[in-house]
Amino acid sequence: MEILNICSSDILLPMFSFDYIVYFLAPSLVLIFASVLANWITPGPKVRSALQHFAAGIIFASVATEVVPELLAASHVKWMVIGYVLGIVLIFGIRFLDKKSASENRKGGWIGLATAGAVDLLIDGFLMGVAFSISKESGILLTIAIAFEVLFLGFTFSVSFANRGVQKFGVVIILSSMALLVFLGGLLGYLVLGVFEPDWQVSAMAFGAVALLYLVSEELLVEAHEEGMTSAGPILLLVGFGAMLVLAMVL
Repeated sequence: MEILNICSSDILLPMFSFDYIVYFLAPSLVLIFASVLANWITPGPKVRSALQHFAAGIIFASVATEVVPELLAASHVKWMVIGYVLGIVLIFGIRFLDKKSASENRKGGWIGLATAGAVDLLIDGFLMGVAFSISKESGILLTIAIAFEVLFLGFTFSVSFANRGVQKFGVVIILSSMALLVFLGGLLGYLVLGVFEPDWQVSAMAFGAVALLYLVSEELLVEAHEEGMTSAGPILLLVGFGAMLVLAMVL
């Protein structure tokens, strides 16, 4: 079911479907589910490491099949570089503030962790919305990748917040609030980028690519190796990558 276009002078927002609301909500619901489930089930180190590799493969494939081809097809080098550099500056700036906050006050360090996680989730949702503004197929694939990402993040954040003194109910409340940012980011990316020029869409995609690649290389895989390497880890990374390639070809 389509919602009517919203017009203001020369601005025309893209047609919006209620189906997209479901897609934007899906990762948020997965994150909330993971935060609740973590109160009863905490995967062991080897299981977490294997799941992290699987999620990393999915995200790598989504960037390779959905983000990079769009950047290459657009051929707007200047705008790609602008978005890419802004992504690097923002991501590393947030990480610096997070580490500083955690070192200054160990118990209150959850605030910095929540802030960094909230920005990551907002960016993930934003990139998902941008993908839907380009094509529904790209949006669906990125939604699947982000859903797997936040499933892992739900367990990770639950443990991290608990280690910082947050009670179980408080963990669920914090993560539920953070989950809303994925949905809001999706709406923002779809509606706002839909009225921008293609140049800005290229910058947004490059910006999101930095966030996803940083998540995989500096968070998922680093933590997976700290948990302990298993033979299943690299295999699941390739399985996740291959599964997303198949989905990209089918869709």
